[in-house]
Amino acid sequence: MNIYLGLYHDYQPRFFIYWTTDTCNNTGCYNHRCGGFVQPSNKIVVEFAISRTSTSGGSQLDVLIDNGIFEPIGYSPSFLFTLLTEYAVTVECGGEIVNMHASGRHTSTQMGSGCYPGSGIGKVAYMRNLQIALSENEFQPVQDLEIIATSPYYYGAKILNDTFFYYRGPDHLKVI
Repeated sequence: MNIYLGLYHDYQPRFFIYWTTDTCNNTGCYNHRCGGFVQPSNKIVVEFAISRTSTSGGSQLDVLIDNGIFEPIGYSPSFLFTLLTEYAVTVECGGEIVNMHASGRHTSTQMGSGCYPGSGIGKVAYMRNLQIALSENEFQPVQDLEIIATSPYYYGAKILNDTFFYYRGPDHLKVI
């Protein structure tokens, strides 16, 4: 999910796709805003605004990306990835923030609710039932899930199993 005022001009969380061929150094694009993502499926809407959200400590709402339909959302054409021959070695999902503080200060932008992963369901953001497409109609649960945090002091995650994890950050900071 993504809240990005500069892209969407509102504060609603949205489902998004982002691709890059060089870890965001010179390439990359959101959704359909350039020619890097092809979406043959019309059953899942990329960039849809999520108007109903969970309340920390209150009612919890799941966003069903697939609506019970197991089909690929889309793909990036192979010509974009000159070092990729047949398949992806790594697939990433989770939360992301952008830190625009040029002066070296860290942003106060929260990821999810901002609560620590140990807070559990009802307090913290999570992803579950993760699957990877092996082919057009063949899916398998994620295996060997691992946490990668570029700023672990500010943001983190907790794995519950290979298809379910909590993520958060940074409720413990007061940044100005």
